[in-house]
Amino acid sequence: MARPAWIRSPYVDQWGRFYSAYSPVFDSNGNVTDIVAVDFTADWYDRQFSSQLKAIVSISGISILVASIIILLIANRYKKRFDRLFQGMNNVSEGIETLVHEISPDAEYVEQTVKSTPNADEIDMMNERISSLQEKLSKQIQLVRSQAYIDGLTGLHNRAAYEEHVGRLEDEIRGGTADFAIALFDVNSLKEVNDKYGQKKGMCWRRDMRW
Repeated sequence: MARPAWIRSPYVDQWGRFYSAYSPVFDSNGNVTDIVAVDFTADWYDRQFSSQLKAIVSISGISILVASIIILLIANRYKKRFDRLFQGMNNVSEGIETLVHEISPDAEYVEQTVKSTPNADEIDMMNERISSLQEKLSKQIQLVRSQAYIDGLTGLHNRAAYEEHVGRLEDEIRGGTADFAIALFDVNSLKEVNDKYGQKKGMCWRRDMRW
């Protein structure tokens, strides 16, 4: 089937340099009845092509420059945020190191700070620091908990640990998830006092025994 075409290379005659383009003309049955030919000067075409090419290159260059500036501004903004975050992590790290040293004076004190360097992977450094802080906090929580709930003389759980366990057990009982049993022992003859002298006397006797 005939289709429009043009000669890619200009030809030269006595009137100058020209490009030629051709387009078929069809009738109602789709048959080619004629051909329209157009000649245009190569100099005009070259000027138009050169102008369009310069415009495309200029627009592309400006777009790349603007995009680069925007990227730099965004990167600088997030860089400042990272720097503030790293400084905060340094402060937290130093605070935890101080806390560890105060709780455990015999522990080795090693100052570790997060340093933001151009060649470092800041995300990995931050993840490493967070993991380190979590580990230190977990150890200190376990230490403080043991000091708060373990009697230093006997090594047994103290009253605070007992009350916390009772509170947790009561919550489980109210929630219907606890398996438990209750055993009562009259270790100080309180039941005998209650039965013989009454509950009021038993309360006074128990208070006197406590003090």
